Amino acid sequence: YDDTTATYDVRRTAIFAAVGTYYLGPMLHFWFGLSQRLVAGTSALAIAKRVVLDQGLVGPISFAFTTFQLMAWEGKAAEWPAWIRENGPAILVKNWQVWVPTVTVTFAFIPLHFRPLFVNTVALFWNVYISSRLHVAHDERIVEAGIEAVP
Repeated sequence: YDDTTATYDVRRTAIFAAVGTYYLGPMLHFWFGLSQRLVAGTSALAIAKRVVLDQGLVGPISFAFTTFQLMAWEGKAAEWPAWIRENGPAILVKNWQVWVPTVTVTFAFIPLHFRPLFVNTVALFWNVYISSRLHVAHDERIVEAGIEAVP
């Protein structure tokens, strides 16, 4: 949804779908299998280790790579370094608020073959948030520059 024109942004949805299809889906499938092999077991300590690996290593890298891809596909790759410096830390904290509980539940209760499905369901809502954050900074710069959006 684009507030400036009150229309649904099909292109933005297509970009998210493409990134999910060629990067996030395969990466999650690979990562869940690898994390299970790296840290075997179902104990609370094993689950905690997988959560730390996921959110301490894979989460931040995936967040950076995904946001770069999304901005690049929109022709804004040159803006990404400034965007990530300005918005990255706050969004990473929000990321941990959403994903630490999500992956804890995932590793503790969801069978390995259903983990990507469960995580992708949560990701649907997370992606709406990320999309809004990717575009709010751009929209705010337009307003600050005194440029009115053309409907």
